Amino acid sequence: MGLRHAPTERARATASCIRDELLAASVQVEDLRADPGFANVTVQVDGGAYEPTQVRELHDRLSAAGDQPGWVAEATRFWAADRTPGGAMAFWLTTPLLWHEPPASVVQRLLGSVRRAATAADRPDRLIVATHAGCLRALVAWAAGTDMGEPENAEEVGLTVDGDQASVSFRGSRWRARFPIQPTSWISVRR
Repeated sequence: MGLRHAPTERARATASCIRDELLAASVQVEDLRADPGFANVTVQVDGGAYEPTQVRELHDRLSAAGDQPGWVAEATRFWAADRTPGGAMAFWLTTPLLWHEPPASVVQRLLGSVRRAATAADRPDRLIVATHAGCLRALVAWAAGTDMGEPENAEEVGLTVDGDQASVSFRGSRWRARFPIQPTSWISVRR
């Protein structure tokens, strides 16, 4: 069994707990591996991509000083949405944002990493991934066509990839969807 995690300490800690439980149940499991494809949604700040929590202190300092670069104004709206029904992730899923990575990009990263793991020469028979709730929420929303809400901590979202088909399961429902064979770049514009 394979075990991957987002490249954050909290995702690694979750993956480590899962691995310990599997080993205690005598399940063969490979060593933990960080995979950037399972990273949390990012926000662009001064040319770099960061998790929203990584820039919270900088955001608060700039806001207090009255400095409002575009990402700060957008992040203020993002965090304010945490106090509304559906929270910040519902806001992210439904609002076009310029500095936050779009949900479609997150879903493509997740699907690409799963596909690479599934087609690798040393592919595991099953893969468990410890990632962030917002990423899973975007994956389910993509497959279901609607936001199904925030996954609880350690709640399972199932994903099976077969060629250009994905099957996503969550809370007793299952959806099938097609996705691009090769990731596309949404940056270049052709005339």
